[in-house]
Amino acid sequence: MNILALAILAAFLAFLRSLHLFNNSGHYYLLTPDSYFFHWLAERIMNGQGLPPDAPADAIYALHSGLAYPLAYLGSLADGESGLDLVCKILPIVLGLIGMVIFYFIGARIFNRGVGLFAAFTWVTMMHTSLVTTAGFIDRDALSMLLITGGAALFYFSCGWRYKVGRWDIGWLLVGIGIVAIEAILYLEWVFIGPVLLFAILTANVIGGSIAQYVVLDKGKKVWRRIRQAVENVNWRSFSLVFLINMIVLIVGSALSAGGESIFASLGNLAEALGAKADETAGIVATEMQRVTLGDILAGYHLFLIPLIVGIVQVIKNPTRGGIFFLCWFVVILVLSVFSKRVLLYAAPAAVVLSAIGLAFLWDWMSSGGVKFLKKTGVVALIGLILILSTAVAATVDSAGTTTSPDADWQEAMAYLRTQTPEESKIMALWSYGYWILDLGERRPLTDNGLYDYTREKLEDTALTYHITDPEEIVQLLLKHGCDYLIFAEQDFLSETTYIGWDTEERGKKALPEDAISVRSLAGDFTSENGLAVRYRDADGGIVILGLEEQ
Repeated sequence: MNILALAILAAFLAFLRSLHLFNNSGHYYLLTPDSYFFHWLAERIMNGQGLPPDAPADAIYALHSGLAYPLAYLGSLADGESGLDLVCKILPIVLGLIGMVIFYFIGARIFNRGVGLFAAFTWVTMMHTSLVTTAGFIDRDALSMLLITGGAALFYFSCGWRYKVGRWDIGWLLVGIGIVAIEAILYLEWVFIGPVLLFAILTANVIGGSIAQYVVLDKGKKVWRRIRQAVENVNWRSFSLVFLINMIVLIVGSALSAGGESIFASLGNLAEALGAKADETAGIVATEMQRVTLGDILAGYHLFLIPLIVGIVQVIKNPTRGGIFFLCWFVVILVLSVFSKRVLLYAAPAAVVLSAIGLAFLWDWMSSGGVKFLKKTGVVALIGLILILSTAVAATVDSAGTTTSPDADWQEAMAYLRTQTPEESKIMALWSYGYWILDLGERRPLTDNGLYDYTREKLEDTALTYHITDPEEIVQLLLKHGCDYLIFAEQDFLSETTYIGWDTEERGKKALPEDAISVRSLAGDFTSENGLAVRYRDADGGIVILGLEEQ
């Protein structure tokens, strides 16, 4: 019965994660800007190339390459570049299936099979797991989430594990080394943020779990025995080893970075960025680094908020070691997400288990006591609405061609760059289009989300081009940054990631002049003037590429 249920869930998972592929014939299968970078880098790795010679020496992706290397390896096995495209479509589904099996095992092993099945169901249908991480997102999060879950699960299940060599018990040592190895993989994939999140989860469990274990243990025991038992129940020896190795890495890494930015300085800069306000004009705070809001929580959990709250209440009322572990996990990530909304994704594994506990309780509750018909109706309706909502969102995600995934018009514009412009061309456009230009256009963008990065000056100059009425001034800005082409798009005036977000406070409050080159170009009223000319305009006039006139 359980195998049949898991098979049905697996089929539904594949269905949900591939729905967006069939929205329209022009829809591209990757759904985040960063996905295009990893696709581009994987293609270069397959061709025996690394980063291009003009890439900044300190580019954050020079080493921390997400899924690029696995994609390249699998793409090579699947017959080159066309195989890579196929892998990019299939790998998110495979990662989703792996996650489903992992969470069934975790739920069934720690609690019971009912919780295991509901954990698998929640993993398949919850927004943060079904859409954000494994539905065409060739990004870090899908793999990082599973790695962090693996490290946390190893820490949990190994408590009390014994492996003796002679008289010596080295079980805790092997566990600590295993967790550090997972941290190393996370570091290679995603700088130090991945290891920090895993370490935060373990720390929260050791501190919060010890306190909770002490409180719920037999009050008749002596205090010192209760303290010792509480600490032993949270695998303190393995944690101490992990803590020690992390501190050594921090100190040695900081010492070896003489002349450059130390790890401590990097952590300080990260903390400063995480604590920045979203509306600051002096700093640069990307959307994912802004503080989480109630709307973000509702969008991520939607109807799962009901079983999630029920599950949390059940853990508090009937504390168990497993329930306490996942509650500590959820709370610490929720607190960290106050500083950066992207971190909220990493509460998803804990939310999956807590929601499964809540769903299992509701399932048993509907068959007990009075008014069974109303209870059954309510619980079945909740599960049905979750299925309907998940399917509806999966079917409509990105169907309008937003700034996360290029529609057919954008793909044609990128094809123009790829085939009709010199290879050494440099393109000025909004930073959110940077990886499209890099991957689909095969040209260097002025700004992007990490490789060539962005500065306040570059962002403000790009925003300035939307206001300019004299073509010669745009030419001067292009020459200033060594750019050959400039892209304007109609959607720039509608999206939240438009030029307005990076404009100066003074200009950002003003409407664009009617005779601005951006307005005239998109309206078809501008062709060429003062060294600037329209090189490409799509059929609907929604995308325009301007270039320098040949001297």
